[in-house]
Amino acid sequence: LFGNNNNQKQFPLETMTTLGYLTSPLRRPTVIERWSPYEIAMFEAGLTQFGKDFYKISTALLKRSKSTKQVVEFYYIWKKTSHGKKWKDSYTPDFVESEDEDTYVLARKKKTNKENKQQQQQQQQAASAGGGDATSKAA
Repeated sequence: LFGNNNNQKQFPLETMTTLGYLTSPLRRPTVIERWSPYEIAMFEAGLTQFGKDFYKISTALLKRSKSTKQVVEFYYIWKKTSHGKKWKDSYTPDFVESEDEDTYVLARKKKTNKENKQQQQQQQQAASAGGGDATSKAA
């Protein structure tokens, strides 16, 4: 019956489908799956506002829906995702903390490839128009 062959000790195996795997009560949700899109957006806003002060992020922005431990755990998973990498590449803080913890200094914005190319073209045009070399006019 039903594919069983007791004489040869063969029993049918149920193959696991993707849907069966995802809905299985035995499967634990991943760290990312435990966070709603709203909580992720608030986490990113917290990174912008507080930097890596995970305690402030968990108390001020997430209203204690996530513990500091959960925020830290999420950060180390999130930063490896494609979204986390894109976010980090596009974000440059306006201010960074200086060596004495009470003051902040204006951060330099990283130049994009497009900005670098434009600067090189301007230097070349100035060098060809003025007859000098581009390096002396770059500063």
